[in-house]
Amino acid sequence: SLVMAMCRNVLRATARGVDSPAEVLRHVNRLLAPDMGEDMFITIAYLILDPATRRLTVARAGHEPPLLFHEGKLSEIAPPGMAVGIDRGELFDSVLADCVQPLLPGDAVVIYTDGVTEAQDPGGREFGRELLEEAILASAPAGAKAIADALVERLDRFRGPAEQSDDITLISLYAER
Repeated sequence: SLVMAMCRNVLRATARGVDSPAEVLRHVNRLLAPDMGEDMFITIAYLILDPATRRLTVARAGHEPPLLFHEGKLSEIAPPGMAVGIDRGELFDSVLADCVQPLLPGDAVVIYTDGVTEAQDPGGREFGRELLEEAILASAPAGAKAIADALVERLDRFRGPAEQSDDITLISLYAER
């Protein structure tokens, strides 16, 4: 948790005025990687939304790719990248890239942690990507809150009395019509 706190502070200090998520993550890696142990890494998805132009700029440092709902279908927004701390320099810098995704009216974007797909039912079965996608496809036309509500409800129902084993973080965005 100390490394995550450091990461958050470095990210916040670096991000001001920088319009490239990949450049921010490169700086974060340069500052944090030297102090991280060989078995430590951090995954990050960093996104900048420009509501005026309806453009979403995405960079991923090893994190699950955000899912884009567009015209009734799902796809990944998956620019290349590797987790913070895996490499201390040139490889990390050369692999990381920004991806600019225009958002059209009715589009939705879902960002989630692996705690969503790895949530387990009492028998140890994982929620998985398929159930995640089903929930998004069924709820996305109704907007961001509907997506979040549907996913939380399905996860709760799926897990039943099983303990939550990992953090579950979910962000949903919706481009109004």
